Amino acid sequence: MIIIIYYATLEDLPSYMLYKKFNEDDSTYYDTCKKEPKINSDEKLVKICAKTIKNFKHIEKIKEYYTFKDKPCTDLNYWIREELIKVHHIKEDTVDGLPQFVNIYVALNAIKKKNEVDIKDNCNINYTSVDIKELINRKNVYDYLENYGELEKKYVQHKNECSKDYFDYVTKSVALYKIFQEFCKPHSINQSKCPDFYKNIPVYYPKKDLSALTCTLKNEPQEIDAKTRDVSIQAPGPSEKGPPQESAEQGIGKPDTDIPSQLGSSLSKAMMSTGIPVLGSFFIFSILYKLTPIGSLIRHRLLGVGESINQVHDNVADELWEDNMEPFNINSDRNECQLAYQLL
Repeated sequence: MIIIIYYATLEDLPSYMLYKKFNEDDSTYYDTCKKEPKINSDEKLVKICAKTIKNFKHIEKIKEYYTFKDKPCTDLNYWIREELIKVHHIKEDTVDGLPQFVNIYVALNAIKKKNEVDIKDNCNINYTSVDIKELINRKNVYDYLENYGELEKKYVQHKNECSKDYFDYVTKSVALYKIFQEFCKPHSINQSKCPDFYKNIPVYYPKKDLSALTCTLKNEPQEIDAKTRDVSIQAPGPSEKGPPQESAEQGIGKPDTDIPSQLGSSLSKAMMSTGIPVLGSFFIFSILYKLTPIGSLIRHRLLGVGESINQVHDNVADELWEDNMEPFNINSDRNECQLAYQLL
């Protein structure tokens, strides 16, 4: 299938507005086209025929006021070929010799001769030997010619700045226009490629050089990369979520109120693990020292201590065995601290 590429796709361009009107559906003339034997068995051709008659009528209304008098009809000829390519998937470069084009051409001429719908003779569907690619290039240049005045006005108003879409359109159109300048030079070997409308450019734009139009690309904010944007705004799933809000806040800005109790608990456990064994050893040594023959031998023969030292040990033993402490609860941090304090 032939790929049709038109440059003028910006909706506020004059050439686009006209072409958009051609594509509007209208069933007003469907029955008229359906009667024609050349196309009545091809529903797609019947619809193209009905739209074409509707467009003939539209051109009759605007042609008197249209700056470029022959452009609407020229555009309609491009449009019919484009529709045939789209709906019939035509691959040939030259559409005019195809049966579909011949049939719709014959049907439209027959309808005009019958004068049933009063089609004026100010626009006709023409045969041409120019291939469709060349016709598309001609349309793009003619569109640029039509849009030039609006583009120039727009750039003057905006200090010669333009958006990327307009920058691209002007760049491509000017490049194509320069090619046609070469085609249309006197004695050019490509004179056959010079369209008739080109000779009217000095009339439409006297003392204007259409090959010199340019604009400065405006600085526009760059879009965030789609992948980066998706990652940055994606909320974590249940399995990805962090700790509860309270815990997170405590770790960031709030003091940890459990730290003193944790230190106290650690200290108590340390005292329990070291103080109690020492205390037990002291108790056992005191009993052995005071009540056993070995202790007596140590006192009298080895140490040679007197009764005064015995009395001191008696007093210490009595104090240690005196039940003056609160009941010990191994699960109580407070009692553990008291025990450690008393031992100290």
